[in-house]
Amino acid sequence: MGLLTVVGTGIKSLAHMTTEAAAAIRHADKVLYGAGEPLTIDWIVRNAKSAECLDVLYEEGKDRMLTYNAMAEVILSYVRSGLKVCVSFEGHPGIFVDVAHRCIRTARTEGYQARMLPGVSAQDCLVADILIDPAEYGCQSFEATDFLLRGYKPDVTSMLVLWQVGCIGLSTFSRNRQPKKNVRILTEVLETSYGADHPVIAYQAALFSVSSPTIVETPLRRLPEYDLGLATLYVPPLREGLVNREYLARFGIA
Repeated sequence: MGLLTVVGTGIKSLAHMTTEAAAAIRHADKVLYGAGEPLTIDWIVRNAKSAECLDVLYEEGKDRMLTYNAMAEVILSYVRSGLKVCVSFEGHPGIFVDVAHRCIRTARTEGYQARMLPGVSAQDCLVADILIDPAEYGCQSFEATDFLLRGYKPDVTSMLVLWQVGCIGLSTFSRNRQPKKNVRILTEVLETSYGADHPVIAYQAALFSVSSPTIVETPLRRLPEYDLGLATLYVPPLREGLVNREYLARFGIA
């Protein structure tokens, strides 16, 4: 009977791949892999019994959801055929990977065993590289386009992380990212809460052990000047939150 395992290979080439993910790739009858850098893809192809790239389904200007639908059908077709299938994505397979969640839910509904194995995500790298602790002030995390479309209001006493700022406002696949007018819209919205001079960091994790992450600190107003590419935007708190003295008393904290 078919079985589905979805794994993440992490961000940094091979160095972030867990032994659990590597074993799943080696033992699968069929491995399907998504975006990744060449060294990791080469390892997958050499170690898998049979490997197939999902990225060939992307087309310039094509709605990404249509591509995700096609990926899901390919993945599930192999599961339904009775194979042990492993699907590999870079980073953590449960973070910004719609296909992974969709396939696991569908496979389970149809009676197949399906599981997800964790991987090192861009957020894990962000925490380590710029030395922040999400538990210190709390952390708000949004996909950048969704943040704008839903009109979320950030809590300025907590850190804010915005994902995929380099393709904000784009619903179709394109190799030419960062629509600057959309980045300006994001900047204007954030300025209403933080002010134009509030420092922010555009961050991109290192892809190789011998390379360094890209960390660009800039006043918010200058954000549209930079090539954001695959960057994640970190916005530190504007100020500390107030302590609720009622709860201090009820907890008996001096």
